[in-house]
Amino acid sequence: MTTEPTIEITPEPEITAKVLLVAFLKMILFYFVGVIPLAVLRKIIDVPLEIRLFYYSILNLLILLLILRGLFKKGYKIDKLLRLNTLSAKLLLPIFMLGMGFTIVSGQIDSMIRFIANSYLAMDLKSNDVELPQYLWGWIPFIISGAFLAPVYEELVFRGILFGQLEKKSGLVTAIITSSLIFGILHFNISASITIAIEFSFITYIVYKTNSIISSIIIHIINNAISLVIYPFYKLEDLGFFPNLESGIRIPIEIMIFLFGFALIIIGYSKLFSRDNIPGQHSIFCM
Repeated sequence: MTTEPTIEITPEPEITAKVLLVAFLKMILFYFVGVIPLAVLRKIIDVPLEIRLFYYSILNLLILLLILRGLFKKGYKIDKLLRLNTLSAKLLLPIFMLGMGFTIVSGQIDSMIRFIANSYLAMDLKSNDVELPQYLWGWIPFIISGAFLAPVYEELVFRGILFGQLEKKSGLVTAIITSSLIFGILHFNISASITIAIEFSFITYIVYKTNSIISSIIIHIINNAISLVIYPFYKLEDLGFFPNLESGIRIPIEIMIFLFGFALIIIGYSKLFSRDNIPGQHSIFCM
């Protein structure tokens, strides 16, 4: 009687806090090494804003990919770590609706917070000061870095690594609250931090339910793209979408815009989590 040879399965190494700390320190080290050439170049010539933003975005993304590649070669399941799972095509429409809805609602809430703080609390809150490209050609790298590269990097770091590890250690609710607060605070703006933290928590729940970070990347790209497009048309201290209209006309319009955004979120959520839209669990590496 012959016995079949046993196949030894190497257990997947556990991603510990020490492993993540070492990876994070490597990211910081590589970043400082990477910015030296640009810092030297800026001493010689004037490097336009859009080129700097594009360079920093590429640098951050490349560093993150190098770190993840190192973890992957050591046997860590990067697709599981980052929830890199596919999405059904029928989920794209509700995700797009959620992206539009969150962008509208968060913008209106941010305006409302600044209005109340400035009018009734004697504060002087403004939106984040964004330096815009000086030349038409500069909008290409500006949009690519701000609307595409930055969202991908931030999603992989905050909702992929940070939220995922916090969820394992402390549970879903604590992980959502903690990661949302950290992401909001890092924007260094009172009104924006509040709205971003709230928005982050709802979108993180979408990632949890769909088990795919692709959903939040799409929403983040929509949010950033719309924000970058409307920046040139509004002053940083403007409130709402129509700051120049008389209050009697403006307030009803702003309320209608808010309700429209809120309706998109409700419809998007209902369609996304309907019984017919059960998400797939296939890694993008298995496509």
